[in-house]
Amino acid sequence: MKRKAVDMPPTHSRGNDFMRKLLAGVALATLAAGPAMAAPIATDFNLITDQVEYEEIGSANSLNALSINDADSAPIGGGSDHFDDALAMFIDGNPFLDTGTLDVVDNGDSFSVNSGIQAFGDVDVQVAYELFDGTPVARQIVTFQNTGTGQASLSASWANNTGNDGSQVLVDDSSGNNALGLDDTWVTTADTADPTAVNS
Repeated sequence: MKRKAVDMPPTHSRGNDFMRKLLAGVALATLAAGPAMAAPIATDFNLITDQVEYEEIGSANSLNALSINDADSAPIGGGSDHFDDALAMFIDGNPFLDTGTLDVVDNGDSFSVNSGIQAFGDVDVQVAYELFDGTPVARQIVTFQNTGTGQASLSASWANNTGNDGSQVLVDDSSGNNALGLDDTWVTTADTADPTAVNS
């Protein structure tokens, strides 16, 4: 059965297909788009899934770059400070900005949030996030395309405020030595070294 995007008042409920909601300002829109359908949404919106709320996806943050302000997993017994202006990207020191709207695609157990294309010299850059429903996890995919006729080079960097504040500890990393280094492609941090802590 093919689903389509439907706008309904906040008080209306029609089962699990309509439980995923996008909150933009004070207007509540319900998204039930199939995997092949994208809904353009104004930036700086909250993506509310069944179990996790991703807050202020856009550039209304201290970094002035496209990022995710926060995530709240309290509905599933989690915390409320999983991200703080996370996954902001900079090209040659210049922030990757949002373009006014972001395309949002419902994948079933996750959402894809796709930016427009921004040109940095001869290189077109596009950023996409995959935001998961059952856990406050975000995956970022960045695409670079050289539109010129010669070789192109640029510097890409990322900025995050992980929200763990002064008690942050490194739990794991790709090199396996639990020490952040240039050879690491991913790291996992927590608010506390106590593995039994609820809000870590």
